[in-house]
Amino acid sequence: MSMGGDIGRVIPAETVRATWAANPSGTQAMWIRDRFAGVFGEENLDGWFPADGRRGLSPMVLVAQAGEQQQLLKLNQDQAEKIRQILVSETTSTIRTERRRDLSFLLMGLAASIPIGILMNFIS
Repeated sequence: MSMGGDIGRVIPAETVRATWAANPSGTQAMWIRDRFAGVFGEENLDGWFPADGRRGLSPMVLVAQAGEQQQLLKLNQDQAEKIRQILVSETTSTIRTERRRDLSFLLMGLAASIPIGILMNFIS
């Protein structure tokens, strides 16, 4: 997407043409604007970073919201770790239970097969 794409409705077309004429290979600011055009073009962020010279949110509001997002991310990571530990412990206990059940079936099979074998020898 170039500066003349969706962003052209905010930046006048003449400004876009003059900027590209002056910097045919682009600048770092143009590159960043092009790469983040989809992020900053969404409705929920329109007021945060206006491109028409209006004042956006204050830096303190942005810092507070970034801190809140970081705290939520940490909470989500803590919850994910707790869920992982629960799943690991449940998986371990399930494996132990299945091994005990398999061993008990083996032992019951052995216990039942010996008398049946003796009975078969006695009958024949």
